[in-house]
Amino acid sequence: TNMLVINNCSTEVSTDHQYQNVRGVAEARYYKNVATDIPDWTIKPETAEAQAFWQRLFFLHNKKIAEIRGLKPAKTPSGWSKVTEEMALKNLKDLYQVLE
Repeated sequence: TNMLVINNCSTEVSTDHQYQNVRGVAEARYYKNVATDIPDWTIKPETAEAQAFWQRLFFLHNKKIAEIRGLKPAKTPSGWSKVTEEMALKNLKDLYQVLE
């Protein structure tokens, strides 16, 4: 089944998983080598669950992204629907140490 996946890149670069059809790379390549394969794509590894901003973004746009890619929408965890805009913004501010 060609279904969109929920994995985020910052978690994937810590694994032996593969990506393809990203930034013109048609063949499958390993996330752990992305810095060599796509030098302008900087992804810092993290092993935690998906960030709140990613959960919110993906949940809101899952169907549209799948439609654009010609895939079925991903099955998202039920908790992702509960992430508010405020939670996502706080997560981004904390992540990038934004002071108000």
